[in-house]
Amino acid sequence: MGGVWSRWSTFDQLKINFDVPPTGRPVPATPKDWTNVWRFQTGVEYKVVDWLDLRVGFDWDMEPTPDETVDYLVPADDRFLYSAGLGFHWNRWGADISYTFLDIADRDVTARPASGVLDSEFRDGHAHLIGLSVSYKF
Repeated sequence: MGGVWSRWSTFDQLKINFDVPPTGRPVPATPKDWTNVWRFQTGVEYKVVDWLDLRVGFDWDMEPTPDETVDYLVPADDRFLYSAGLGFHWNRWGADISYTFLDIADRDVTARPASGVLDSEFRDGHAHLIGLSVSYKF
């Protein structure tokens, strides 16, 4: 079990510098003012036999973007990750297989026309992540 403190508050603006701005004039910085957040994670591993490990885990990754500056660059809310995996071992060789389901919480966004943000609903955010690794110990 553990936690990670991310200092997103250092991301106070997004400034893109062009050698030649597409509009012919400098592009203004976009305020972000993200907040510091935690990511909590836990997991367990069970050695079934010498050659097989079972693993499960859970992560809660908090969203750093405040309602006042949320936009379509990162349209998200808190993220929940549910994972499971198998570890195989024989002699000096190993192989690990993992599956993670990423579920992003729904979020409603109030319009900010000056920033180009419309009334929005971010729904059904999810992803399926599959991993495979092979290792050899020297």
